[in-house]
Parts: sequence; structure tokens; C-alpha cells
Amino acid sequence: MDNSNDIDVAFINKVKDEFELRIGHRIDSNKRDYANVERRASLSNAVRPYSTLKKIGEMFDRDHASIVHYIKEHDSYVRFYPSYVKLFSEATQIVNDLSRDMGIVPRTARFSKIDLHEQLAVIEKTVVELRKMHQNIEKQISKEVGYARYTS
Repeated sequence: MDNSNDIDVAFINKVKDEFELRIGHRIDSNKRDYANVERRASLSNAVRPYSTLKKIGEMFDRDHASIVHYIKEHDSYVRFYPSYVKLFSEATQIVNDLSRDMGIVPRTARFSKIDLHEQLAVIEKTVVELRKMHQNIEKQISKEVGYARYTS
């Protein structure tokens, strides 16, 4: 008997519960305001390697098309919304910790090496965007510190 479906559901629900606890907000599936969309998108993208689109959608009372949209928008969210990056980082940390503790491997690792290469490409692209954001923030801090030195 294959109980991977039960394991997937238990895992993503545990991740969601921990995520809501850490960020101090419950994710409201009925609200479409940006804060709730951002929380759903960050959690969906973090848990994606470990479950199907359908199961992730069910976690939020959404269909798989919403999850596909979150996945497609991930790069834009990372590039333009620091609040999303913070949520995604938190969700990713929770996913990594719980998957290790529960002995769960990404679904892609269970099925296809091609999927693993795609996952790595997405991760690498995300890292590149985060590095750009890091450099921009460092530049801004340097400007502010330099400006503060000359105005004091």
C-alpha cells in the first residue's frame, strides 16, 4: 500500500501550521489582499518540491491553477518584494527542517532527474536575484552612511 499521499498531506499541513505560528498570522484562504496572497505564494513555492500542485492547492482551498500562478510569479516576487523574500526564506527554512526531521525527500527526487535539474535551475535563479537585492541594499546603506558622515 502506498501511503505517500497521506505523508504529503501531513507534511504540508505541518509546514503550514509551523509557518503560520512563526509569522504570527493565519493564512486566510478566502481573502485576496496582497498580504494573504504573498503568504500563500511563498509557502506554495517553498513546499512545491515535496507535493503536487493539487495537494498544495487543497491546503489553501484553491485549485492547482492558483499554485501554477504562484510558481510563475515567484521570480517577480523575489525581484520586487522584500517582504515576499522574507516569507519565502522562512517557509523554506521550515520545509528544510521538517523534511529532514520527518525523513521526507522532494518528490522530484523520487521520480525524475530532469525535475531535479529544473529545481536546481529555479534555486540558482532565485539565488542570483537575492544576490542582486543584497548588493543593492549594501549600496543604499553605503550611500546613507556616507551621507550621514558629511552632514554631521
